[in-house]
Parts: sequence; structure tokens; C-alpha cells
Amino acid sequence: MSGNGARNEHRTVQDEFALRYYRWSLLDSQRELASGFPFVRTVRSSLSTLFLEFADGEGREVLRDFMTGGIKRFNPRGAELAGDVISEDERAAHQRFLKFMTPEIERQGQRLSSLRVSSRESEIRERELRGETTLRLKKRRFVRLIEAALDQPFGTPDKALSSGLHYCLPLGPWFAMTDIDLSGRAQLSYSHQISARPTIDLRPDHLMAGISLLAWCGIHQATRFDLIEESQMAEAAQAIGAICAHFLAHLPSLLDGLEQPS
Repeated sequence: MSGNGARNEHRTVQDEFALRYYRWSLLDSQRELASGFPFVRTVRSSLSTLFLEFADGEGREVLRDFMTGGIKRFNPRGAELAGDVISEDERAAHQRFLKFMTPEIERQGQRLSSLRVSSRESEIRERELRGETTLRLKKRRFVRLIEAALDQPFGTPDKALSSGLHYCLPLGPWFAMTDIDLSGRAQLSYSHQISARPTIDLRPDHLMAGISLLAWCGIHQATRFDLIEESQMAEAAQAIGAICAHFLAHLPSLLDGLEQPS
């Protein structure tokens, strides 16, 4: 269900960006769906492989509903401004994915829920047990690979540590900050933040934080990698570079005409 949204004179600059990002997310998620998830497939994670397994067994309408419903949940202000609410079909698609993720099993006469593991993850874990691969990454080398992959359009990172990388790219009056975190439970997580100042703290004048591929595709709020094999560090670094470059190529049009509040 759609409407005309809030009247322009009542929107803040944050509202305007939330609406633009929401509408762009709807379009870009459908590009990803129509193309067979080319970027999502490069995210080496237990979640992305599980989603792709789910996608293989569903029709396009269910997948579209799941993704658009997720976009509305992850960017509620943008959806509100667009006059869009989560439809019953979108709720049903979300429930189908949750049911797929946690199938019921019977144990000693009781029906229990278990967390599904994708066949791709199972195959990697089994090869790791046999000593044929490893998920233990050489972080210093991984950082260098990521830094090389992000050289365009970022250039030199503001910070380059074994724990990750931080970039700050000026775009008119705004700053696009990108954080590559290698210190958490996942092997790698990344996100963009758009701010009025080149600082990572969430000031009232920042436009939005937590922007990442799986979020704008409506799949998950965060984009993390946890299935990178040591032999595939270069491919994972290139994937991050391509995903970031894709978003940054569209960001100028999302920011066009937006001025910092006085």
C-alpha cells in the first residue's frame, strides 16, 4: 500500500535522505533479484548461503515480498514517508523464511525447532575438519588485500589496523564513512554512515548509519562474512570492494541538493 508520503515542508534533511535511500533500496534490491543475486552471492557467510538456499526453492514473487518487507522493517522512516506499510504477503514471506531457517524436528516424541545450516556451510565445515581448508585468516595480509581492493574510489584509509579499516570520503557538504571491522565475532563486517562531520559518533546531524548490502536488499540489518576460507581472502576482498563501489556510485544522486541544517 502506497501513499503520497509526508509533505515536503515537514521533512528534515534526514527524512529526505531516508526516503531517497528507501526508494533506491527497492529498486536496487529488485536489480539484485532479477540478476540472480550477483552481489549477495559474493558475501561468504552462513546467513547469505542460507538465504540463497531459501531463494532456490521459492518463486520470484515470494522473494520480492520478503525483500521489500525487510527494506520496510530496516528503514521504517523511509517507508513511512513513502506511505508504504508491510503487506500481508510481505509478512507471509518473512514467516516462510523464518520457518525455513528454523525447521521443526522430532526428538523423543517432542517436536523441537533447530537452526538450519546451509549445505554450503556444511561442506566448508566438513572440509575444515578434514584439514583441507581453514577459516582462520591471516589478518594482516587480509587487511592489505582489502586496502588494495578499496583503493578506488577511497584511496588511503584514515586508519589501517589489524582490527580493520576506516575510510572517510567527502561528498559535497557530507562525509561518507565506511568501516571494515575485522575484530568482531564475524571474520569481517562492514557498513557505511553518512554524516555532516568526519567523525564516527552518531551526532544529531548525521543522515544515516548501518547502510550495507544485505540491509538495502531487505535480507538482514547487517552484512557480515563468516565463511571466508583462507585461500579465498583475495576474492572476499574484491567482493567488498565491488559492493562498496556500487553503493558509492549511487550515493551522489541520493545526496544531490541536500544541504546541512543551519
